[in-house]
Amino acid sequence: LSDAYFNAGIYDKAYASALDAVILYPDLSMIYKLIDAASANKQPFALFRIPRGVLPNHASNDSLVPKEELKYHKTKSGRCWQYYMEAKKNIASNCDAKGNISGAGDITKQHYLEVYSWEYMLSKSKDKELDFARKMQSKGYLDCYVMVSCFHQDFYDQYKNFADLNKQRIKDYFAVLMKEYEER
Repeated sequence: LSDAYFNAGIYDKAYASALDAVILYPDLSMIYKLIDAASANKQPFALFRIPRGVLPNHASNDSLVPKEELKYHKTKSGRCWQYYMEAKKNIASNCDAKGNISGAGDITKQHYLEVYSWEYMLSKSKDKELDFARKMQSKGYLDCYVMVSCFHQDFYDQYKNFADLNKQRIKDYFAVLMKEYEER
């Protein structure tokens, strides 16, 4: 539908259709359709995605982190991702198999292992590569940044739960990204 609207020059509807698709599953191919429609409608933006240093934390299985990744974290540039992995130890007993957190009020108010891991990493690391994530945290959109801009299929179950509860918030987040892009 987004392609049809885009090819017909109806960019606002192309954007709205692509955004609805992204909320269902933030696949990069749909994100690019969203970016193209926004640009054609003179509202460009970027995801400001930070490349992952490791695979996502999993609540139920430590063996998913390859040994090569652990070596990477011993280097100076990968140190922040060591904190990301460390976060799981603090909260694992409060996570279900999908990474949804419950009963951890003394540790966090966060509902998702992925977002908690980023919060923990940001609290421990001053690494400049995390500056945009810090900016989104200060604006109250770290959850959207982590779940949408830094989406990884390995935490899709967490994303789906988040998106089901936060459709409008995700739409608002893309408006924030457009503003950030304008300011650069």
